[in-house]
Formats: sequence, C-alpha cells, structure tokens
Amino acid sequence: MTFEDKLLFVSGQLSVGAKHLEDKLSVIAKNSSPNASPVQLSVVRTIG
Repeated sequence: MTFEDKLLFVSGQLSVGAKHLEDKLSVIAKNSSPNASPVQLSVVRTIG
C-alpha cells in the first residue's frame, strides 16, 4: 500500500463516518423536541 492509497483509504473512512454520524443526528433531531434541532443542525454543518 502506497502513501497515496493510505490517504485515500483514510479519507474514505472519514467520509463514511461523517455520513453515518449525520444520519444518526438527523434521527435524533426528528425524535427529540424542536428546541434541540438547531444545535444538532449546526453540528452537522460543522462536520460537513
């Protein structure tokens, strides 16, 4: 595995992780009170 391959692999893992976290947060936002939603949305924006 070259250095470039490792970088690609890591960035791929990170994007998958971020997507998974985003899905989780959106589910939490839907299930929780409306007051919590703006905070979770700002977290998702920061990650994205």
